[in-house]
Amino acid sequence: VPIVLVGVGYDRPLVQWSRGEYPNANQTQDDLAIISGNVPYEPDDHGNTSATATLLTATETGAVTSQGLVTTRTDVDAFRFFTQTGSVTLNGNPFELSTGKANLDVQLTVLNALGNTVAVVNDTATLNATITTNLTKGFYTAIIDGIGRSASGGDSGYSDYASIGWYTFSGSLVPNSIPVVNATSTFVVAYEGELLPNSGTWSDPNPDDTVTLTASVGTIQQFANGTWAWSMPTTEQFTDLVVTITATDDLGGVGTRTFTVSAENRPPVVTVGQANVAGNVLSMLTNSGTWADVSADTVTLSASLGTVTRNTDGTWSWSFVPSQAYANETVTITATDEDGGSTKIQFTIDA
Repeated sequence: VPIVLVGVGYDRPLVQWSRGEYPNANQTQDDLAIISGNVPYEPDDHGNTSATATLLTATETGAVTSQGLVTTRTDVDAFRFFTQTGSVTLNGNPFELSTGKANLDVQLTVLNALGNTVAVVNDTATLNATITTNLTKGFYTAIIDGIGRSASGGDSGYSDYASIGWYTFSGSLVPNSIPVVNATSTFVVAYEGELLPNSGTWSDPNPDDTVTLTASVGTIQQFANGTWAWSMPTTEQFTDLVVTITATDDLGGVGTRTFTVSAENRPPVVTVGQANVAGNVLSMLTNSGTWADVSADTVTLSASLGTVTRNTDGTWSWSFVPSQAYANETVTITATDEDGGSTKIQFTIDA
């Protein structure tokens, strides 16, 4: 047997399902229970509390907007937003079935970051709700609720039983201006093993904002006078690494600045102990010295004459037994790393 739900609102602005929660009702049939037994309720589209609220970010002009659905009499929809200090306007407008007619009577509540009520509007003359008030800088939560209306005079009023339906939430906030970051150098280069440095300035158009600086790599120091200093140690060569400095204020505004850094290969360093080595033909001539490079590099030593040995303690040893006479003969010791960097040092021999 089909179930028939009937009733019309004619000239009434609010048209709802009912279960007789009004004076002199002669029909207590639970319309929503019957409907939901055949067609399930829509899933909840927005959280009900500040902790689960949908976060709205204002445009550059301060506008926010969203849509939602109050599904049951216990459902409320929460929207979280941030604003700078100033006048704020918030609107909750029900979806109109036709001009001036809706299912939802909106109550709009604003809570501060501590959860305390800042303002509540339920205009008994209309189904929408508008709040215009001055707010101090911070995060707030706006809550949309379907509300009823008490009986008054010849108006029998209505409960919040079926004050449900679609709505639009919108607002005009005081927009947050993002922090500004500048860098002294757009390109920084140093030898591997050295410190890469850079510096710059930071500021915020809103003087009472708290700004925090972070760096994508390296270490950044932020100073109260609006400057910053950045550095990064290097161990081996690399090219064109992009570093991003991010400035974030306490309302979530973000400004960035990028620069590029490179670490060039440093050739090995070689020293020699004696500028000249002399001895007899067929006797062993020797010399020694030191070599050094960054720990990430592997160094190979070679000699133009004789034999050179690279020792792990950063020294080298050279030896040669001449089979003929030499007069002021040049010997070259070459140190080469795997990145192609090389250094030569020379001494002479006489035999």
